Amino acid sequence: MLERHDGRRLPQFGFGPRDVAAIVRMILATRLPQQPRTLLEAILADADLLNRRRRRQTARLQAVHADDAADAGERVDRVLENLIV
Repeated sequence: MLERHDGRRLPQFGFGPRDVAAIVRMILATRLPQQPRTLLEAILADADLLNRRRRRQTARLQAVHADDAADAGERVDRVLENLIV
């Protein structure tokens, strides 16, 4: 994973060696288990955790809504069957 974040391309965008090192450390600080060493690394690590949590919650909510919709559909089907009988 480190090879994807080694910063080789950053100098093409005008970043100096110190900037590249800081950016790479910030990216690596988001890896689990998180071990940020600076305030900026801690801020990015916290934001990353919040984003991960939000994505998991969204997936769970979508699953709950799908289950609720299926349950509602089954209830409607039962009511219609009782009306027809």
